Amino acid sequence: DMSGAAAVLGLFASLTTITGTTGDDIWTPATGTRFYLKGAYVLLVVHTALNATPGVRFDLIDSGSSKVIAPLGGAAPTAAAGTVICAVRLDLAEGVKGSAVNAKVQIQASVTIDSGKVSASGILWGEELTA
Repeated sequence: DMSGAAAVLGLFASLTTITGTTGDDIWTPATGTRFYLKGAYVLLVVHTALNATPGVRFDLIDSGSSKVIAPLGGAAPTAAAGTVICAVRLDLAEGVKGSAVNAKVQIQASVTIDSGKVSASGILWGEELTA
């Protein structure tokens, strides 16, 4: 039932130190709503050289369940600045509903990154569903 759904087209850009165990929020739905992600364009680029052992995988996740929505790409343990980790278009067809009201869409690394920064930018589209 899509009654009460609000269409969303969101741009995001961040430069953050990713620790691996904590997701970086890229869509925070309005309070009391659930995201319904239908697609995205995501670009991840190493901004400052990485130091992570072993190599690191980046995923789009649902913060409410820590479930992977889609894998994005991976980087070598010591990826150099300027390395493109991914430039991906996700078409989620029927869409992915958030596991809980107020859950967020996040980008998360698979392992702890000891040092380095990753730049994330892109566009998400979908809807915010009332509970």
